[in-house]
Amino acid sequence: MVLLCVLVYFVSYIAKINYGAVILEIVQAEGLLNSCTYIGSAISTHGIAKISENAGWYITILSWSAIALIGTIICFSCAKAWEEFCKNN
Repeated sequence: MVLLCVLVYFVSYIAKINYGAVILEIVQAEGLLNSCTYIGSAISTHGIAKISENAGWYITILSWSAIALIGTIICFSCAKAWEEFCKNN
């Protein structure tokens, strides 16, 4: 969650430098992402507790690994588009 917050602030900082006129839209996107982190944190707290109670720590750790793997795949699949975006701006 800390990494997501750092990335959101970093992206909003870059956007404010490059697009001084669209700060309002960036702030709205930043607020939406920030609310998603809080929602995800609340769901994760209760969800991981239920998984560990019902299935044990082995399945809990496997679910963490699966979530991390899915996140890694998503990041690598978006890397090319992000590189093109950075080159164009």
